[in-house]
Amino acid sequence: MGHYFFFSYARRDWNTYVERFFTQLTDEIRSHAGVGDEINIGFRDNVSIPLGSAWERTLMGALSDSSTFVALCTPTYFKSPQCGREWSLFDERLSGFPADERPPVMLPLLWVRNTKLPAVAQRVQYATDQLGPRYANDGLLNWFRRGLYQRRALFIEALAEHIIQARDRYELPVLPSTERFESAINAFGPPDDALNAPAVPDRPVVVAALPAPPPAAGDGRAVTRADQKVRMVHFVIAAGTRSEMSGIRRQTEFYKDRDRDWQPYPLAEPPALARMAANVALDNDFGARIGAIEELPRLRASIREHNELLVLLMDAWVTRSAKRRAVERFNDGFKRRDVVLVPLNEQDSETYLQWRELKPEVLELLDPYFTKVGDHRPLPLPVLDVVALPRMLHEALVAANNDLFRDGKVRRRLPGREGEEPPLLSAPTR
Repeated sequence: MGHYFFFSYARRDWNTYVERFFTQLTDEIRSHAGVGDEINIGFRDNVSIPLGSAWERTLMGALSDSSTFVALCTPTYFKSPQCGREWSLFDERLSGFPADERPPVMLPLLWVRNTKLPAVAQRVQYATDQLGPRYANDGLLNWFRRGLYQRRALFIEALAEHIIQARDRYELPVLPSTERFESAINAFGPPDDALNAPAVPDRPVVVAALPAPPPAAGDGRAVTRADQKVRMVHFVIAAGTRSEMSGIRRQTEFYKDRDRDWQPYPLAEPPALARMAANVALDNDFGARIGAIEELPRLRASIREHNELLVLLMDAWVTRSAKRRAVERFNDGFKRRDVVLVPLNEQDSETYLQWRELKPEVLELLDPYFTKVGDHRPLPLPVLDVVALPRMLHEALVAANNDLFRDGKVRRRLPGREGEEPPLLSAPTR
């Protein structure tokens, strides 16, 4: 079985008092539950992740199998994007419960007195008569500093009993295996320093121009585009124009007069998303072409014929616009090697507030893609910032290019007559 609780805290808050609290809570649960040392009680990332292990996979596993979520609430905690993503992912496991039937397994604990709680934490604040009124007034850290042993011992005992009862009573769904930690939305909103993010230089996009095929080679085989060293990447933009989106959402500053000029990351002098993506392709020795989602039916046959790559860059709000029909047609010819990314700006407060409703709509719209891809590639939801985009796109292009070697269209066959059996080699005899 999984952990009894996931311990979420800000690294900067870690000290001997936090360590003592974690240890005492772990020991109290182990004593009350009557379990041995072989059972995992609490998960905390700087201890529970073995050296050399895959950090993200281990962290996601703990978020997926822990029965409760214990958050140490401080001003630093609510400014931490990592803590916000931990909160968001665990809360995702509760999304299937009706609002009035949510299990009491999110346990934000007031560690520092007078910590201002964001709305998402206020809805599940853990302060009950069982813990006493002094907890809400003092904060747990004061009890440790002032040596109030009996007070904090009673609190930890009550908390341990609650965690054990919640584990026995509620069975939570696990996270999809395709979820990624870095793609989780920050439940507390964008960090303050996101407003001062540096601009990304907008260098010209030099779209690779492939030369015309030379005359047929000596064996009579024509040299095609698949024989060139540059593999073309077609970036297809699924986003609305400013006029199209004005009737769908309030914040329309990310949209321009052309859908391919969509700018989801509002930096000082931002290049359009398509230009940024094309630069990533060129930096990795690919060619790049940019088009709108409506152009895809005309291009698809050529893309498949010449073993080229296809990347869909989709605005989540497309699910509520007329562009949805074009994406539905896009679904008809999906290949497993196709790439889908859904960029999301952390400063886009409207999308943040609507993300719980938008995400299921995106998953439903792209269901044929996810069904075909399966666990082969993580869910590309969402690309949260301009810094993550180049890395995630690079990883996706490398994986898609590797897929082509397995299931791409064969352009040059081995010599021999059609249907001829290959020779069999026998081992030497003695």
